[in-house]
Amino acid sequence: MRRTGTINGIFLLLAAFNLLISFGAIWSLQRIEPEIERINRRNVFSLDACEKMLQAMARDRVEMDQFRRALSKAEGHITEKGERECLNRIRSLLPGLAAGRKEALDEAADKIAEISKFNKQAIERAVHEAKRFRKAGAWSIVFLALFFFLNVLYFGWKFRRGLLIPLEELSAAVEAFLAGDTLRRCNTPYAEEEMKKIFRAVNELMDRICRFK
Repeated sequence: MRRTGTINGIFLLLAAFNLLISFGAIWSLQRIEPEIERINRRNVFSLDACEKMLQAMARDRVEMDQFRRALSKAEGHITEKGERECLNRIRSLLPGLAAGRKEALDEAADKIAEISKFNKQAIERAVHEAKRFRKAGAWSIVFLALFFFLNVLYFGWKFRRGLLIPLEELSAAVEAFLAGDTLRRCNTPYAEEEMKKIFRAVNELMDRICRFK
């Protein structure tokens, strides 16, 4: 009974471990979608605002209404360090942009490029993080499959060694005894304790039969 309880405990522990790995793999894979959504919600929005500001500056004279709308859009979605300073500087350049001053245009373009750079770097980090979660989930699944495979091999070996081979030994001993081999007895040293009890009972029965002959 004690051994049976130990085996049941091992099975429960393995089942819990497998569940833990499975949930870990699912969690890692599910983290990919939020990362992609975060990129779309934060950085792509800022990049779109930068693109619209550059479009407003690309004509002979700056389309100030379009530029201000894009600037306000960018100011409402500040996500990266350094963006606020750049946007504040761009806003201070609005009079120079409206007047078409070259130095204001050049500096505004540089600041917009900085904001784009901040967001592109953030996207690269997010993509790297998503790949890391995907890789972790994939390796968890591989490890889980390997773990199951090794468990099947191990418990298959234990089942054959502890039960099937002893049963074959028991069957062979009984058949030999019935065929006239009165010296044949059950003997498998690595059988489970429960099977050894059965062996001893069968051997004792054979001994009694031999004594009464």
